[in-house]
Amino acid sequence: MKNIYLALAIIGLIVPNYFIFNFINTHGLDLTLFVNQLFSNFADSAFSIDLLICSTFFWCYMYSKRRINKTSPIWIYIFLNLALGLSFAFPLYLHMQSISKKK
Repeated sequence: MKNIYLALAIIGLIVPNYFIFNFINTHGLDLTLFVNQLFSNFADSAFSIDLLICSTFFWCYMYSKRRINKTSPIWIYIFLNLALGLSFAFPLYLHMQSISKKK
């Protein structure tokens, strides 16, 4: 499974950030416009809120497992979640967790 998690992390890094880079190329680093477009209609809002809820769940999950799983400190994954996305941070966390279990 660890190779699948790693592959999903790589895909989760490349695919969503392709769209982010296209946005930046088109509009620059206009964070106000970016946030406005995240919540521009009900469909966009639903996906955005779902992502926020999933990210919060991920952070709570990592916090609850921090003593059991001897992976990197959870703040690293929270930073990666905020900077590069949940679709990268979560499978990377699972990959690192599967490596630490085999030791």
